[in-house]
Amino acid sequence: MSASKSAVASQETEPAVSPDSVGLAHGRLLTVDSAGAEQFVEIRGASGIVELRVKITEDGPVLLIEGVRISLKAAEAIHVECPRFTVTTSHSIEMASQGTIQVSGGGDVCVDAKGEVHVKGEIIHLN
Repeated sequence: MSASKSAVASQETEPAVSPDSVGLAHGRLLTVDSAGAEQFVEIRGASGIVELRVKITEDGPVLLIEGVRISLKAAEAIHVECPRFTVTTSHSIEMASQGTIQVSGGGDVCVDAKGEVHVKGEIIHLN
């Protein structure tokens, strides 16, 4: 194989070693990098902390978002489907709807509180 063909073959099979970067507004930086078989697309804040990372793995993309505030807004719906969904907060969880709220489970549904549990409604149906 000639030197030029060897260089082309090397470029096709080996990921880039050094990251490609693009400066963004407010001191942020967009980088594309790789480590072994994994590739990353990252947005870093001016301090260098990762705010958004998409890790491309053999199993598919993995999304990591970190920020002061994260907002999701959709004109129709937001749908999450997964084997397990966990939400952990250090202060509170609030859910509000101008329509119906429905909670259901294929197994037990448990409410566990260290304080009081309040249920308010015009009519409360049990069973």
